[in-house]
Amino acid sequence: MTLALEIDSQLAAALITAVATILAALIPIVVAVRSRRRTKRSRRAAGPDAPRTPTKGPDNPWMSVDYGRLRSWSDGQRPRILIVFVHGVMSDAERAWGRLPELLAERRGDAARFDALSFGYPAKLLHRSDIRRAAERLRHAIVETYSEYDDYIFVTHSTGGLVVKLAMLELLEPIVEQLSDSRGEESRTMSVDSSRAFRVRRIVNIAVPHSGGTKALTLLLILPYTLLSPLVWLVAWVLTCVAFVFKGLQPPRGYSYGFNTIAWQLRYENRWLRSMEERFRAVLLCCDDHCLPRPLSVDIHGTDDSAIAEADREADVIRFVGEALSRHTSRLDGPLVMLGAHPTVKNAQSTSDAIVVFLSEIVESLDTGTVGSIARATVVRSLELDGASRPIGSLVEAAASPEEPRDVDERKPE
Repeated sequence: MTLALEIDSQLAAALITAVATILAALIPIVVAVRSRRRTKRSRRAAGPDAPRTPTKGPDNPWMSVDYGRLRSWSDGQRPRILIVFVHGVMSDAERAWGRLPELLAERRGDAARFDALSFGYPAKLLHRSDIRRAAERLRHAIVETYSEYDDYIFVTHSTGGLVVKLAMLELLEPIVEQLSDSRGEESRTMSVDSSRAFRVRRIVNIAVPHSGGTKALTLLLILPYTLLSPLVWLVAWVLTCVAFVFKGLQPPRGYSYGFNTIAWQLRYENRWLRSMEERFRAVLLCCDDHCLPRPLSVDIHGTDDSAIAEADREADVIRFVGEALSRHTSRLDGPLVMLGAHPTVKNAQSTSDAIVVFLSEIVESLDTGTVGSIARATVVRSLELDGASRPIGSLVEAAASPEEPRDVDERKPE
């Protein structure tokens, strides 16, 4: 009797494994066929003369670049500000932000003089990725490709805020370590790459899980996905093989199919995330103590957000008390709370929406105020060395000069 039960259980396990393998092989094929059919229908509808890849023009103002999509509102002049939009997990650079950049430019009107980069990184269910790789990709984009701007504003949603935080740590921590060096000023140098961090003025975090997701999200979604990682890898391998036949199923350049580690990194009370937050706050405090410019950050939470856990975080609050903003927020003395759930709090439908008003005020403060004058002077001096290192002591002395007062918003976090 016991032997018969063991045989039955082995047969059941083999049957389940066979069914799972067949499904893993069939799902990518079905997706590939449907994708190819949609591509053919769209090409027939567009006509034979339609271009195969999107190009920049009046009907398609967004330009596809290596790191996502780029659009300029500079009227032919060199813009000074780059606004970098960084999406969250299970999203992409093309659809994450909707019309938010356009509405921001519309509200600014003739004063809209900035470039917008919708930064993209692997974040879908079958994309091989993690926060560290995404942060390295973002750091490389800012340091190597988009290094000509004077001011940077990061607008992040969900996991995008963690990506920006880690990228900033990679740029600022080497400076902080040298400031704490006991060997004297002559041994303290700052690389040109690290100086890029001094150009970041604002970080707007929208529904960012600084300490991970909620318990419910971890138990219902993150844990099952992690336990099914062997099946995920099998599906990704089949999908990679099918992509050689169906070209429309190939991932974007620089992406690959696999298990997305970001899901596990977003688990409830992840110690690594909390440690990263502590390191980030320590870096900002060190910059304040040495009179070095650094970004101000503000967190925006959704009223109906049930996906992220409450974080013990003291953000640098930027107090723009406008009529339109105060109507949509519940308080202005801490992290802003705006109407919406986790995926919708960043959505905007008109130029009077709270998030559009808030971002417009930030851009205006950089356009008309003296924000970043010390930082720009510091970076210019370092760049004049043509790639060489600059002693940090002299930079601190220049930053503390009374001839160029600090911006009123740049203060120590409480």
